[in-house]
Amino acid sequence: GLKEKESNEFLIYPNPAGNYIQLKGRDISISNVEMCDITGRKFLLNSYRIDASTIKVDVSALTEGMFILSFQTTDGPIRKKVLLKR
Repeated sequence: GLKEKESNEFLIYPNPAGNYIQLKGRDISISNVEMCDITGRKFLLNSYRIDASTIKVDVSALTEGMFILSFQTTDGPIRKKVLLKR
């Protein structure tokens, strides 16, 4: 079957997430980090670099539930389901 592209290039954790998500990968040119809820509403998120390969994304303003995390990389867009649970 088809493998999700980010499985070998990006680690997205924790999932389920609490107040933050970390994106880890060798291609860390990431921009336009946002989350969409199941109704399609978009939420822009604050993200900041921790080190050369890791970006931390603040999701503390969002409610619990299922979201689609999306961001741009130099290889194109990545989308991943993330559950927020506190």
